[in-house]
Amino acid sequence: MTSTDPLSILAPYIDIPPHPSDELAAALRIAGARIAGRTPLASDLLLFDGNTTAMTRAISDQVYMPANSARVDVYGALDTLAELLDL
Repeated sequence: MTSTDPLSILAPYIDIPPHPSDELAAALRIAGARIAGRTPLASDLLLFDGNTTAMTRAISDQVYMPANSARVDVYGALDTLAELLDL
């Protein structure tokens, strides 16, 4: 992944618990696959039943919003992520 992909931008601001929920883990795998140009696992996609908003929310709920100018980058990364997940 490059430094311009949304997960790399979000990485410093995302809190992934030691035992992430199935939804968070699947959403991150789906996002990683889409960023890499691969087809996500069908089992991950079935977990969300085509609800791309739920995929994005599973990740965005773990993001701690920075209080500085990086906030713009985080919002942009979340927007890009939502577009990628909507393919």
